[in-house]
Amino acid sequence: LMILATSVSAWTTHRRLARPDAAPPTHLPLGQTLRKIKTILSNKAFLVLLGSSLFAFVNQGLTFSITAYLLTYYWQMPQAGFIAYSATLFVGVVGAFLVVGLLQKRMEKRTGAVAAGILALCFGVSPYLLRFAGLFPDNGDSALIPTLFTLVTISNAFSVASMMLAQSMASDIVEASQEETGERSEGIFFSAYFFVQKCATGIGLFLTGQIIGAANFPAQAKPGEVAQPILDNLAIYFLCVFVLFALVSISFISRFPISRADHEARVAAMAAAAAEVARPHP
Repeated sequence: LMILATSVSAWTTHRRLARPDAAPPTHLPLGQTLRKIKTILSNKAFLVLLGSSLFAFVNQGLTFSITAYLLTYYWQMPQAGFIAYSATLFVGVVGAFLVVGLLQKRMEKRTGAVAAGILALCFGVSPYLLRFAGLFPDNGDSALIPTLFTLVTISNAFSVASMMLAQSMASDIVEASQEETGERSEGIFFSAYFFVQKCATGIGLFLTGQIIGAANFPAQAKPGEVAQPILDNLAIYFLCVFVLFALVSISFISRFPISRADHEARVAAMAAAAAEVARPHP
């Protein structure tokens, strides 16, 4: 599947992207190269986006790694539950495309990302809060899987939509940086962005281990045999970290300084300048 996905991606984008750069790259000494990278990555909008992405990707790594424990022990899912969970991830991603289109038509990317992030957080924690309040179906109840995964699907759709908007905002930074430096540096921006993503995901895995240890989760545990206070602690510690990091991520993204009007005006000005340079002069 990985080979197929990579091959299709390369084949469908080759005609548009696989062409030599009109201007050959300039090779600089290491010191100048590092100073240039520092200048580019010091862009305020990029730092705001990077801070938001850092906490969002830590939460993503934490959620992905701890979900197996929560589904197996806290919710005591049967095998059918894991199959349903896989389906919810796919449905959530499909739903994210619909959500993104709706948000982009009605509001700024920044506002849409904040709104989607808040909704993802609310739907994501609601099963646990309802369980603590005694208002959620018990484990083994026929209503558990559809109720839980409906909320998970909605949360996942809003979460992916928020990340899609954030990556779209990263593209807006390229023109803002070009206006300041005179050069396009999307390669540096996106390589730094994805480097932070990989590091943050690793931090999320580490935090999962810390949460499991703090909850005194037993080794070689079997579903249905773990004491309820331990399971409650596992869920509470997870929620504390998850909510904190989600709020910090949303706080960062709400400070993104580039609006749609700013971006459109900047692109129009650059296009006009390029047309003026290309226009033959008598």
